[in-house]
Amino acid sequence: MIRNAFSKSEIDDLERMLTFFETQICSAQDISSTSILECYKAFFARMDKDEELGIYNIEIPFDNQRSLYGQISDSTFNDLWKFGRTWKVDAPDTMKYMTFNFDGAYFKFLQSFGQENKHIMDYYDACKISGSISPSQSAKILKMSDLYDISDVKIRLFIAIHYLTLNDQYERLEKY
Repeated sequence: MIRNAFSKSEIDDLERMLTFFETQICSAQDISSTSILECYKAFFARMDKDEELGIYNIEIPFDNQRSLYGQISDSTFNDLWKFGRTWKVDAPDTMKYMTFNFDGAYFKFLQSFGQENKHIMDYYDACKISGSISPSQSAKILKMSDLYDISDVKIRLFIAIHYLTLNDQYERLEKY
C-alpha cells in the first residue's frame, strides 16, 4: 500500500521521518527498554495523562523537527503538507500554519488504508471535513491507542505524521 502511494525516494524520506519520530518519543519517555512497542505505550500514557491535565506537549524539539524537514525532499514534504495562514490569540500578525495537503499522496494513502481500517477512514473523513486535525481526532487517537497495531508500519507512519503535524502547528511561531 505504501509502495503504491509513494515513490522510492519518498518512501526513503518517510522511513527517515518515522525513525526520527520514534527516536524522539523513545528518548522523551526516558525508558530503558529498546522496544518500539514500549516507547509507544509510554508515549501514549504520558500524552493521555497530560491531556487530562490540559497540557499538550509532544516533547519533540521543534529545531530538531525543522532539521528533519531539511533532510527530506520538497516533493515528499509537499505530498504530506502545505502552508496556510492562521491567527493566534496572542499574536498580532497572520501566522504560518502547516496542515495536510489533501490532494497529496499521503491523503491518497490514508484513503486507501482506510478501506481496511475503520479508524483510519474516520480520521481521513474528519480531517477532510474540518480542514485539519480536530481536537476530537487527537483525543480519539489517544483514547483508542491500545487498538492500534504498532507492529504495522502503516499505523506507525500514521501516528508519526499525525504528531509531527501537531507539533509543527503548536510550535511554529512564524509570520506568514
